[in-house]
Amino acid sequence: MDNIPFLNKNKGIGSFFPYIATDAPKLKVHQSNFSPQNKLLFYTGRQAIKYVIEAIKKEKKITTIWLPEYYCQHVTAWIKNNYSNVKMYAVNPKNEQETINLLDFASDDDIVLINNFWGIDTCKINRGNKNSIIIEDHSHGWLSKSCKESRADYCIASLRKSAPVPLGGIAWRPNGKEIDSRVPITNDTSFLDIWNAILKGMKLKASYEESPVADETKKRTFLEIINREEQKMHNNLNLVPLMKQHEDIIEEYLRTDYLRIKQGHLEKIHTLIKPSKEFEVVKDIQPSFGLILFVDTERKMQKLRSYLITHHIYPSLLWPENNVGYGFYLNIHIDFRYNEITMAYICSILNGIGKNDLN
Repeated sequence: MDNIPFLNKNKGIGSFFPYIATDAPKLKVHQSNFSPQNKLLFYTGRQAIKYVIEAIKKEKKITTIWLPEYYCQHVTAWIKNNYSNVKMYAVNPKNEQETINLLDFASDDDIVLINNFWGIDTCKINRGNKNSIIIEDHSHGWLSKSCKESRADYCIASLRKSAPVPLGGIAWRPNGKEIDSRVPITNDTSFLDIWNAILKGMKLKASYEESPVADETKKRTFLEIINREEQKMHNNLNLVPLMKQHEDIIEEYLRTDYLRIKQGHLEKIHTLIKPSKEFEVVKDIQPSFGLILFVDTERKMQKLRSYLITHHIYPSLLWPENNVGYGFYLNIHIDFRYNEITMAYICSILNGIGKNDLN
């Protein structure tokens, strides 16, 4: 690793969370007051979506489930594996003011899932005279203005994107009504094993990062654990009960205002980062999920991603396996793990990118 004085040599910037206790001081800096009284907690955001869909089906016949054409590839595949009546509608992730016009594609008996892109999407909807059911996904916009002030019929989120919890999903109704509790769930305890395995991986990563010596065997082990358990979640289509001890842990992690921490980091970044011809910084007056960089071709994305990795910055691609016409979005993590010095380092690397670096 380069001589980066503020980084432990085993740490990079990004990737999944290492274990951090719920009472850690850095999680107590900003407390969240957002906790819908009618919320239901799950092991994953996908299970939250399925539970909501099944609850809606208790009340009305559903013709089509509409998903954004640009969306998480794993969630899209998982929902299609659960339901045969899924169709896609076009979106514009670059336009946070975009209005989804239900009159263009939806019917009264449809479910339309709206994605809060990067936490800055206004989630505007023109229902017209349509009685379609709206589900908003705030996985990449947890605690954003659109999340907390939603007017959708239902909202869901995967909590693992923002909170350092092994597993976690949430669903609620912004109108204050309860979600139908008659949805059947299976007596499947497989997620107990998945939770425990991911927690083990997170603890191994925390140990690896704090060690003065790089233990590559330990690194391979926690990466293998996370990848294996992720695959298990892709393959498990069941709705399962959330164990009480896990519910209590998720509740503890939800006490932190993760977005406010990111907001402070973004404010620092926007004072330091320079305009670039090589990528576009996606930003708004609202704080975003992370530092989102947009490029228009896969080649540029791969070059930019590789360049960042050589400087120990590990961005996530949001998302692979989508229509290339939408371009490519890389997210640089700017969460509670980091500080203003880290933000200055990220900006110094981005500001140093020249045309030749990405050719």
